[in-house]
Amino acid sequence: MEENNRIVEVLETLRTDKVLKTNSAVSQLNQIDRNKYKQLILEAFQEVLEETLANNVFRVEEGIGIEVFNEAIGYIPIVVDVRFKNLDFDLEHESMIYEQKLIAKDEKKAKAKALKAIQIKRDAETRAKKEEARKLEEAKEAKVLVVAK
Repeated sequence: MEENNRIVEVLETLRTDKVLKTNSAVSQLNQIDRNKYKQLILEAFQEVLEETLANNVFRVEEGIGIEVFNEAIGYIPIVVDVRFKNLDFDLEHESMIYEQKLIAKDEKKAKAKALKAIQIKRDAETRAKKEEARKLEEAKEAKVLVVAK
C-alpha cells in the first residue's frame, strides 16, 4: 500500500506547489510543469501497477503499457496515460454531461429492446394468423375433394 501513498504524495505536491506557472493565453499549466507532474504521476501509477501485475507493466512513449493475458487470444496491450486539461475545464460539469449521455444511451437501448419485443410479438401473431388461414384453406380444399368424389 506504500505505492498508493506515493500517488497521494505526488497529487499533494501538485496541489501545494507555489511555483507552478500558467500560460494564461490558453488557460493551461506551463508545459514544463505539466510534463514534470505527468512524469511523476505516471511513475507513481506504474509503481502501483507493478506491485500487482509485476512483469506485465512497461513504460512506453504514450504512457504506461499493461499486458493482460487472455486465454483465448493471448496478450492484450493496454496503454494508460495522464492528460492535463485546460484550467477552465470543469470536471464536475463534464461528469454530469457524461452521466446524462449514459442515461440517454441506456434509455435508447431500453426503448429499442421494447420496440423489438413488440415487433417480435407482432410477427409471431402474423405468422400464427397466416398458419391458421393456411390450415383453414387446406381444410376447405379437403372438403371440396371429399364432396367431389
